Amino acid sequence: MQAENQPRIAPDSALMAAEEAKRLQNWDPRERWQVILATIRWAEEQRTVRRNTPAACLAEQERKLAQQHR
Repeated sequence: MQAENQPRIAPDSALMAAEEAKRLQNWDPRERWQVILATIRWAEEQRTVRRNTPAACLAEQERKLAQQHR
């Protein structure tokens, strides 16, 4: 955590570009593409949270109404 009285240091864009170039040199383009595709597949496979969807709310409402009428 940064001390409150210390000024914020802006990143050096030349240094950032040099570091990015080093990272890209170490990636095989095919491997990089495979990793990107795997990441996209993983993200697409993640299930969305199903609570609070209109269908889920109606089902919950129906369940609660059925309990009241017992």
